Amino acid sequence: HAMSLVYSTLLATVPLIAFSFSVLKGLNLHLELEPVLAELMTPLGEQGVQITDEIMGMVNNVSGTVLGGLSLSIFLYTAVSMVQKVETSFNYVWHVGQPRSMSRRILDYAPVLLIGPLVMALALASTASLKNNAVALALAESALLGPLTIVIGKAIPFVLVITLFTALYKWMPNTRVKLDSALIGGLAAGCMWALISSYFAGFVVYSSRTLIIYAGFAIAITTLIWLYVNWLVLLLGARLAFYHQNRAYLRIGRHDPTLSNDTRERLALDIMYLVGRAFRDRKQEITTRDIARRLNLPGIMVGKIVRQLE
Repeated sequence: HAMSLVYSTLLATVPLIAFSFSVLKGLNLHLELEPVLAELMTPLGEQGVQITDEIMGMVNNVSGTVLGGLSLSIFLYTAVSMVQKVETSFNYVWHVGQPRSMSRRILDYAPVLLIGPLVMALALASTASLKNNAVALALAESALLGPLTIVIGKAIPFVLVITLFTALYKWMPNTRVKLDSALIGGLAAGCMWALISSYFAGFVVYSSRTLIIYAGFAIAITTLIWLYVNWLVLLLGARLAFYHQNRAYLRIGRHDPTLSNDTRERLALDIMYLVGRAFRDRKQEITTRDIARRLNLPGIMVGKIVRQLE
């Protein structure tokens, strides 16, 4: 899934950034978009700066007056399909077999494409203003609070990354995700991303001699590896959030459980009992997730029996 998302990212990077750029440009916040991309490409060193400049150059060339109606539709479809691809990968991690309906995709994806860039830009703008604030500058010059201010300033980008990951884990899967599970996954993925970023920067410097045989393709190869590592970290964090919320799956992982006939009969009777009791009480509702939690069993085991009973 991480490899598939790398391919989708290559196709959708410019449409996504251009769409975000157009939204922010109307609010005069478009200049805050480039630092976000630059921060993501920091581990690539000088190559990251070059890639950021090239992407922003392509984005600046994209405008509504240049694109025709059909081209603009294809452009937007590429951006939306990227978000859909991410949802598919998250649904795979969370054992969700049914994706969002088309109407729900439109309602759920629109806030991400419209509000997401705005929130990120405002966060970066407020961070930059705080750093240039007179109070912040005075604290930085303080012998006692100066080191603490520096540490907080360096930690803010990682806090933003952790917040972004947590929001993705909470919202992206087509199932209900608890906030504490999403936060644990976001914290773990954010720490992994920070650690791997520092090591990857050293890898880029070390491998520059090795990649010289690829000549002009060296930048592309390094970028592909970095994109793959980013998506892998994001999906690993989602997996951790899933196991935190569904500890019963730790027994079987992604394997399809096999049940004996006796166990299947017992499980079917337990399900029938719980459903019958819920049916008797008109104020009570029960779902497959509720049954799995009460029986302390993975939902994949309960879901099969429920479908057969239905």
